[in-house]
Amino acid sequence: MKETYIFWICLTWLIIGGCEDLKDTYADYAGDGAIRYVGKCSNISVNSGWERLIVKWENSPDVRVKNIKIIWTLDKVSDSVLIEPKLTEYSIDNLKDGNYEVKVLAVDDEGNESLTNPVFARPYTSNHEAILSFTRLLAKHYFVKDRLICFFSTWTDEIESATLEYTKLGENKTSVLELNADLIAERYYLLPDCIDVTKPVVLHRTGRVVGCDDLIRFHDYELSHSKLFTTDFKQLVKVQTGATEIGNEFIENTTVLEIDYTISSLEDILNLPNLQKLVLGKNRYLKPEYLANYKMNSQLYDLDVSLFALDIAHEIMGLTVECYADQFLPLKDIDYNSIFGELRSTYITRFEQPCAVPAKEYLPTKDWKITCMPADDEIWSSFVENLFDGKENTCWQPESMWSARTHEITVDMKELKKVSGVKVVQKSFDPKSDKMSGALLPGLIKVKVSTDNLVWRDATYVEENTIGVTAGEATILNFSSPKDIRYLKFIVNDQQYGSNYSITLADLAVF
Repeated sequence: MKETYIFWICLTWLIIGGCEDLKDTYADYAGDGAIRYVGKCSNISVNSGWERLIVKWENSPDVRVKNIKIIWTLDKVSDSVLIEPKLTEYSIDNLKDGNYEVKVLAVDDEGNESLTNPVFARPYTSNHEAILSFTRLLAKHYFVKDRLICFFSTWTDEIESATLEYTKLGENKTSVLELNADLIAERYYLLPDCIDVTKPVVLHRTGRVVGCDDLIRFHDYELSHSKLFTTDFKQLVKVQTGATEIGNEFIENTTVLEIDYTISSLEDILNLPNLQKLVLGKNRYLKPEYLANYKMNSQLYDLDVSLFALDIAHEIMGLTVECYADQFLPLKDIDYNSIFGELRSTYITRFEQPCAVPAKEYLPTKDWKITCMPADDEIWSSFVENLFDGKENTCWQPESMWSARTHEITVDMKELKKVSGVKVVQKSFDPKSDKMSGALLPGLIKVKVSTDNLVWRDATYVEENTIGVTAGEATILNFSSPKDIRYLKFIVNDQQYGSNYSITLADLAVF
């Protein structure tokens, strides 16, 4: 009997305690009594759309609910809306970029609000990373006279539609080019129509991005008439002219262009509307007897794009091409049929042999003082004097070391002389049998000049000059302008052969 009594007492206390816990979920205590909350909304979610947020929730069964209140806040600025209590979805429209705090609250007829937990979400806008990175399909484009050349990127499954809108020359209405996966796969494309370049050419796109509920109509993209150049081409122009940026004078006035060393592609010639002749490899002064060992000394990394650009430039601008010693455009790799159905041999002239080194008036080196740092050890002579003996069959070669060095060869001509440039000649050797000499040829050289051996300045437009790296090859480095100088300094870095480091050069001649 006693056990039964104790059981009922415990059960009563459990019921009372449970009721208090339940009550606490609906009420708090403050001041003079309990604060009763409206039943709250549950399963709140916020999905991102185009310049909007789509809010979803489940309503409380609380009969006191008269409205649903949506509050959204960005940078401490809030806005809200009251909607009917039966709704379970709402679109917050016309939003700018940002991470919004969104609350969904139930409200009774006295204005009391339910509890809620905020949800954070960011709408898709033109500033969203996913939108900014969405493909424009056009990697590059060129306006050449009254024609448009397109270089495409890639087609993706997220694209719904894409069109290019333009105006034909002599017409008032616009024409539309439908872009699709097959066309984009061609990589590059010449619009067949002549266009009115004074009127806009506009790219239209629709598509979807992951996480966005909406089909997006992207902002129209108008093709610019600004000239954009590759890094390789900018460096080429800097070497030749000293210009850090390619200006309109170079663009409009360049009728002949010479390219001698490996470059990504020739697409940049489409930015030069008056270019008439392109000369490839003329200033690589190679030894004819070694040509068979050095096929493709200067290359085009993207040969297909380069050939397309050449065909377009020939068709529209009348461009002709000279190519020396099978460089850049090797016979074995080229389809000589152009995209216009003609033979490329009609505008590409090939010269099988390299050009001879141009005649220069070289300064006599008698009585010049020549020093080299680091200096030779007592037991080793690098024969630095061989660099200025005018003989290409002698060479300078420091002792091999376990680590790389930077060599500075300083020349004191004893008096001021007007100098226009230097000739750098690589060591002559048999490339088939002498692999070490081939590995030790430097591909870069710095040339500095001074009047007092204190203040030095670059002799050319660039600090480092590219030189040819074949047996016996000569490179002419013309100074940015003729200079009255007394001192020259040549700076080169060791090259690696196996686990050792050294370098070799045959001749340095000043003119």
